[in-house]
Amino acid sequence: MHDWEFVELVRESFVVDRTLRALFERFQRGAPCFEEVALLVGDSEESILFRLKERCHALFRRDPSQRSEMHREVLFDLTVGSLFHEAMKLRENLYQQEVYVPQVEQLLEEHGTEDHAFFREFEKIQAAGADRTLDAMRETEVLLSQTRKQLRALLKAHADNGLLIRNLIEAGTDVEEALEVPLTELLAELHGSAAAGYRDAAHSYLESAFFESARRCLETALEEAGGEAAGDDSLKRLRNYADGMARFTAGDYPRSIDALERWIEARPGPEERRYLAFAEVALARVGKLVDTETDGELVERAEALVEVIRGYDSAGLP
Repeated sequence: MHDWEFVELVRESFVVDRTLRALFERFQRGAPCFEEVALLVGDSEESILFRLKERCHALFRRDPSQRSEMHREVLFDLTVGSLFHEAMKLRENLYQQEVYVPQVEQLLEEHGTEDHAFFREFEKIQAAGADRTLDAMRETEVLLSQTRKQLRALLKAHADNGLLIRNLIEAGTDVEEALEVPLTELLAELHGSAAAGYRDAAHSYLESAFFESARRCLETALEEAGGEAAGDDSLKRLRNYADGMARFTAGDYPRSIDALERWIEARPGPEERRYLAFAEVALARVGKLVDTETDGELVERAEALVEVIRGYDSAGLP
């Protein structure tokens, strides 16, 4: 299973949750709901709950031999499947109440007591249908609550997915509303601390060359760490790298070199060694991107830093 496939499934889960919450609110207000539920659940890709169910099947039933190792995935798959089928019942009941019943009532007005016996029987069916609709709505709410719990447990089982953490941070509001927990609390649950969660997201951004996003995550990580970061320079050091590369991308070469110098002077740790090559490539281009006559000193600093980077040995030491 690719990381992005799992992330897409999580995104769909949040869309389903948001849509269902809006549906429950409409129902409580007595507003028509059939059109909304018809978009939510059906038997085609146009239905978001159908798509979520199919994603679960595709990802979590792909290799039956691994089923015993995918406890959380299997539980989530079963919960989503139950939610889908209960929502289908809700759809049918809402259709009867909002589409079929008004048509019959119109016939009653047009034909009066001509079919009196039929309409008396229909009134009984209508009342029973209203009860079934209410029961289906309540059961759907219960299953949505269970889906949230299983999703939260599933996220914990995939906490090492850097792309997932990035997307949780980007979808902060949806995450907090769906899982009913502050984002910082969820990150602490998944990574031991909110700071660690933002740090891991920053690493994922750096791997994808989203340097500004990485810098913002590291700033937030430092804020979350507070006094705890005093004895750990890794966050500050990594922020200098992200800052330097972000400024290079933006064309701010002087401050880019300033930040990368601070990063190198702080002696990058082994986990940052893979970033040396990216920094080297960027710095080596400075001479081609600036006026060497007016910015000669800047080019010299960049070239000197390139030599330092190239001088790192296999242990990551200068």
